[in-house]
Amino acid sequence: MRLLQTIFILLFFAVDLRAQDTATIRGTVKEFDTREGISNVQVYIKKSKIGTTTNIDGSFELEIKSYNPNMTIVFQHIAYDTVEYTIAKLNSPADIYLNARVIPLGEFEVRDKRVYSEIGKDLPQSISVIGSEIFERLSFDDVGELLRNEQSIQVADELNGQKTIAIRGGNSDETIVLYNGIKLNSIYNNIADISLIDLQDIEKIEVIRGSNTVIYGSEAFSGVINIVPKFNEDYHVRFRQKIGSYDSGQWTLNLNGSIGNLSGFISTRQGASVKLFSTQDESNFQIRNSVEHFTGNYVYRMNDNNDNSLYGTMLSTTKDYENERDKEILSNEEKIYSSRFDAYLPAIREIEFKVSRRIFEQSHSVNSDFGSLTRTISENSLNISVDKPFEIALVEQRFVYQLESTKLDFSDIRENNFIVSTGISRKIINRTRHGIVSITKFHQESRSDKVRVTDFAISFRHEFLKDVQDETIPGNEFSKGNDEYNGDYMQETSYKFSYNIAGSTDNTNYNSYLNYGTNFKFPSMSQRISSIYLKTSTDETV
Repeated sequence: MRLLQTIFILLFFAVDLRAQDTATIRGTVKEFDTREGISNVQVYIKKSKIGTTTNIDGSFELEIKSYNPNMTIVFQHIAYDTVEYTIAKLNSPADIYLNARVIPLGEFEVRDKRVYSEIGKDLPQSISVIGSEIFERLSFDDVGELLRNEQSIQVADELNGQKTIAIRGGNSDETIVLYNGIKLNSIYNNIADISLIDLQDIEKIEVIRGSNTVIYGSEAFSGVINIVPKFNEDYHVRFRQKIGSYDSGQWTLNLNGSIGNLSGFISTRQGASVKLFSTQDESNFQIRNSVEHFTGNYVYRMNDNNDNSLYGTMLSTTKDYENERDKEILSNEEKIYSSRFDAYLPAIREIEFKVSRRIFEQSHSVNSDFGSLTRTISENSLNISVDKPFEIALVEQRFVYQLESTKLDFSDIRENNFIVSTGISRKIINRTRHGIVSITKFHQESRSDKVRVTDFAISFRHEFLKDVQDETIPGNEFSKGNDEYNGDYMQETSYKFSYNIAGSTDNTNYNSYLNYGTNFKFPSMSQRISSIYLKTSTDETV
């Protein structure tokens, strides 16, 4: 009997010691900036085979059979900095925070046999791509704040909230801004206001620096910026509320879903801010800004091979600005409707059809002791394009036809002003523009690392333009008869070639481009309208 008691006591202490040598560590791994859980983080004991990974919400459970408080636990993920803690310093459950790794990358080229990137259809050249995973984490206010951090891109801010872009020291009217291939530049002055685009709706931004573009028109002397919208996300509903200084705030609602082969993304946003002028007389003049934004994107894939797909986009933005001190009111409203059909037809194989419409309304009024200005600009443009690629061995040939039909209704009414910039109070102009583009690319890849890729491309673009004036109402007696153009017809041709070679040596990777070509630029609508009239004391016109 005493022997059985002794054996029982020994077994009890053995189990107790075993329990004390086993520990379970539980916790959640989170991103430092967003405090959101990180999945697929490797959690393991250093210099051992004991480990696990975090689940979809970042939580983990690690059982350690040979427990030692001095053991080191490693938390490792390819996109984040690795951290290590001893077991003694961890509470259970523990919250572990990881910082995102910043990996500097040079500019890279987008290549694909069947290019999804709209901008990748152009001549071979260096393309900078900014993905949404970068700017969503850093919480930029808009596209302008994001691009301000990019090399050789200048962003100009106006007090009324408008933001324009210039590349490499060029002018704002020499940079083409696209929204999934749809031109956002005003037909009045060829300048794009990027503050009208909601950053939450963007999948990525593609940037071409330089004038080596042939598809997107002759105005891109400085470069091209293409904003690619989101068509689907990994969530169904997301709501955000921001509150900041200057009595500012905004809320955003995103909806995402799929039904069969149809996927859609909807986003709506409203925001406003109020600022005060700093004045000595304590008059408390205010500057009020408000914005309403709506975006809807969808894609319908007609078969499982994605050979026939229909894309649609609707964008609507309204911005209002009021300056009490300067008695200035500005209202902008922009709407874009677009549809793109990527088809694979038995007879002609790949072909793309695109139709888009852009409507822009601007109302601007200023009142002062010297007089008043009331200006309205109404733009209505219809764009149609057909894109047909061919591919034979190492040669890719692309033909593009583009039609742009635009109407500008411009009104400029001034009272008691000494300088009249336009000379007219109203003018209506219709512009029709045809473009024919041909691009021939030779692409060759080799097995040698020294010269991996060789590209050579030649292209031409021919454009026809015709302006027809519907109506002109003179602004004063000096502008009567100022109808120098009515039915002007112009045409120009540009030629370009591009050469790209890429490879590597023992310690160096290289990717070089050589671009050469000609370019042209048609007069903008504002240049068609504008002429300076100065009313002197002797009633003479200069």
